[in-house]
Amino acid sequence: MNNPQPVNKIEAAHADSIWTVAWSGSERLLTGSLDGSVRIWNSRALEMPLCVTAKERVGVNSVTASDDGKYCMACYQDATIRTFAIEESTGLLSESGSGLKNHILDAWTLDISPDNDTYVIGTQKGGVHFASIQSGQRVLSLEVPTKAHVYSTTFNDDGSAVACAAADGSVTILDPVSQKVSHSLNDHQLAVRSVSYSADSKLLYCASEDRHVSVYDTRTSQVVSSFSHSGMCLSVSPSPDGRHFVVGNSDHSVYLWDLGMQKKEQVYHTHTDQVWGVSYDRTDKSGKRFASVGDDALCQLYE
Repeated sequence: MNNPQPVNKIEAAHADSIWTVAWSGSERLLTGSLDGSVRIWNSRALEMPLCVTAKERVGVNSVTASDDGKYCMACYQDATIRTFAIEESTGLLSESGSGLKNHILDAWTLDISPDNDTYVIGTQKGGVHFASIQSGQRVLSLEVPTKAHVYSTTFNDDGSAVACAAADGSVTILDPVSQKVSHSLNDHQLAVRSVSYSADSKLLYCASEDRHVSVYDTRTSQVVSSFSHSGMCLSVSPSPDGRHFVVGNSDHSVYLWDLGMQKKEQVYHTHTDQVWGVSYDRTDKSGKRFASVGDDALCQLYE
């Protein structure tokens, strides 16, 4: 497979650093910024945003979209959670009434379940809350064993497990059905900033400030590979075909790895500051399209 290349970008995509990026289908890209806004873009023409939310006085830590393309959600630095409906034909956003009820005092990150009914919130005090998208009400509260700040949360492909990355270097796997901790992973020495399951959920990728990305076999909870970088690993995303993964790094680079060959295929130097977000388009059958965002306010598309 030819390596994806930077093909489309928007400089100054926001007025401040961009910390988070997510796909809504293959045509729309969501970005959240420290300028307090969420923007939705046509991924085929990153020129003008389709929609911009009202700017808040605090930045956006995390954005995510439902698999059905009907909703997106944002978590702000004051711990407010907002839910937006996405208009199918135009991509315009309108705030859902349920968002007014979604205020968890120390929320930091979130993800929407595969059935598009529930979302999970990771908090600064080690709490993990599950809530209904429709009502905005909490349905379950758990916590990571160490009660450390949760930087990243993600559902597996059928919603039976949630991985939570924490500031103490631990990764906790929660079972929403049994309402218990399935197991804990403790192979990193510094904070784990990002976790992401492979499309089939057989592997879990963990990006850490200790400059390593660990790849776990979710059936055995054992590390199958570890990949070293020159800077802190801030974000990770596997390709939908399972062959590659990308890493956003504090050294301003984006790394493309071949998982099977366990080798670095390419390092992209499109950014001029820390790369806080990378995200593959999981609907892309070629397994090549992904995006990156960072402190330089650049949104870059590769394919």
